[in-house]
Amino acid sequence: MAPVQAVRAAVGPGPTLGTDFHTRLSVAECASLLQKMPLGTLDWIEEPIRDETPEAYEELRKLTPVPFAIGEEFASKWQFLPFIERGLTNYCPVDVPNGTCPMPFDCFGATQVAPSMRLRHVKAATDSFL
Repeated sequence: MAPVQAVRAAVGPGPTLGTDFHTRLSVAECASLLQKMPLGTLDWIEEPIRDETPEAYEELRKLTPVPFAIGEEFASKWQFLPFIERGLTNYCPVDVPNGTCPMPFDCFGATQVAPSMRLRHVKAATDSFL
């Protein structure tokens, strides 16, 4: 985690800093990783674990206060519902359509994205790897 801590030290507390793990971690791996970082190093973490079960995110929430961005690959706005109802997602990272609509999750359109913006923040950031 030294690279992430080095970036935070270089940019200071002002800029928002987050990362996308592309569902590569287990609950235990993610908790361990985040607990090794000083609080405030990351402002959010996107999809650290698979999103099939909100219960897994509930367990992870008990182990870390770092905000979650969940749902980038959801194919329906309704897939966000259990995560929003349970207070598990802080950001809904929807893919805003670019006109080509290559994947089903890119086809939400403005009428679907706008309501989610009222519910939670919509993350607009570039993905990065540690």
